[in-house]
Amino acid sequence: MKPAYSLRIRLVMAALLWVLAGMVAAFFLLSSIFRQYALEQFHHELDVHVQELQRLARRDGDGRVRLAGPFSDPRYDLPRSGYYWEIKHGEQTVLRSPSLGDSALVMPKDPPEVGIRPHHHRIDGPTGQLFVMERLERGADAHLVRYLVGTDKRELDEMVRDFNQMLILALTGLGLVLLLAAAGLVYFGLAPFTRLAGALRQLRAGDTATVEGRFPREVTPLVDELNQLLDASRENLQQARIQAGNLAHGLRGALSVITDEAYQITDTPCRETSEAILAECKRMQRHIDHHLARARAAAVARMPGVRTPLSEAVETLARAIRRINQDSEVALTLDIEEGLCVALDPQDFDDILGNLLENAYRHAKSQVRLTARLSAERRVTLQIDDDGPGLPVEAFEVVLQPGARWDETRSGSGLGLAIVKEMVTIYEGALTLDHSPLGGLRVEIAMPGGGR
Repeated sequence: MKPAYSLRIRLVMAALLWVLAGMVAAFFLLSSIFRQYALEQFHHELDVHVQELQRLARRDGDGRVRLAGPFSDPRYDLPRSGYYWEIKHGEQTVLRSPSLGDSALVMPKDPPEVGIRPHHHRIDGPTGQLFVMERLERGADAHLVRYLVGTDKRELDEMVRDFNQMLILALTGLGLVLLLAAAGLVYFGLAPFTRLAGALRQLRAGDTATVEGRFPREVTPLVDELNQLLDASRENLQQARIQAGNLAHGLRGALSVITDEAYQITDTPCRETSEAILAECKRMQRHIDHHLARARAAAVARMPGVRTPLSEAVETLARAIRRINQDSEVALTLDIEEGLCVALDPQDFDDILGNLLENAYRHAKSQVRLTARLSAERRVTLQIDDDGPGLPVEAFEVVLQPGARWDETRSGSGLGLAIVKEMVTIYEGALTLDHSPLGGLRVEIAMPGGGR
């Protein structure tokens, strides 16, 4: 089976990818929009400055060009500030801004156009690439007068860089908020499945017989179908148990007839034949009991919601055992922790514990003690102790084998320790034998279960 993956993680990762893709797309889109907007603002500012330059330009009587007043932006007066202006008469520079010093703006050749919108140029300037705005007018001597105002491209680049840094911080914050919101939506949306998993754990532990809880309408049909499936399985299981019981009853009836007939010929010359038939009848009876109990336990153990309250079941069984053995001097002591439940079918639990108590009563001298506790591993541990003769260590494995008995001189009834162990194993439990503090045998079974 492949390792399980988390649906939450898959959805959160998908949201993360979409958020990242959206943030990257938004970054490039917004950065491009801002750059275009900033460039238009540069052009507008340059156009304002070049118009100011035209208004301030004056020609003296000797033909020299000067400005009628100071330029409004002081940056054009700072050497190599990145802000430059220049006035050309034809191809000859007649006046330049103090920021240019001895340098000049080298403009590209373009056809002379007078009285139209200003020209935009991008040229190499003294301190790097320049955005240049150019306006033309016809002078009194019919020569073109060119008014040029330029600003370093680095100004635009710095603005865009600062904007991009702020944009990255803003988009990162927005992305984190969106991712947290997406994760919250995923966890909130999948919360009903978490509750469903908890309900299924309760069902499997035997705390409930059906899947219970409030679920959204998208999940309710699944829960209803599952509960209907459980009901149908229980009904089919009940029918199968009835049929198995009928089969066992029929086989036992036939065996009883054969056994009676075998006893009838015990005192005849066919004594050996009678003993052989009786032995085979007992063996067949053990097989019937073994496979019937095993099949019933195997079917029920796979059913979720199987649960037996321990105190009630043990008290009921103890009363029955005491009533059956009312002429016995053996005392049965119960020490059951309150609120314990075992994940076993009630009938199978009665068969298991009843067989163990009958064995303990049969071999005990005066005392049988039943103890039930909840272990640290959340398993219910039952210990049946007696003060009988017990068993040697080498007998522990023998008595747990199907059809095997350590003391053939004693009569016995019930399912036998071998079948009890197999039923306990089917329910994912464990059965062990040990020496009892009372002097006899201790049988310990650890079963899945827990508190109420």
